[in-house]
Amino acid sequence: MEWNKSKLLDFFRQHSGKKIIVEESGGTLRIQGKLQDLVETDMCSRILFEASLVPEIPGTEISLTLHEGFLGIHLLASSPEVGEPLLSCPAQISYEKLSISIC
Repeated sequence: MEWNKSKLLDFFRQHSGKKIIVEESGGTLRIQGKLQDLVETDMCSRILFEASLVPEIPGTEISLTLHEGFLGIHLLASSPEVGEPLLSCPAQISYEKLSISIC
């Protein structure tokens, strides 16, 4: 499927609560988790859509942000013993290279 912001928003709404795989075709990025918490935020007359992807790795959070030409991804890993994040990694996948499947 060829993705765009509108198609991805519909997909996220229809598959909330399901496990999905997000990957970059021909790339190295691949993440898997339960899709949840699609949020719509008004950012000074621009609407921002963000969803959470919950992996099975404790202490890891993944945010998915829908932009016009790409999917923004932010991975954050933390530990209760450490007060600050152990890993904070932003990434993006253009819609042309985006592949999403349901587990």
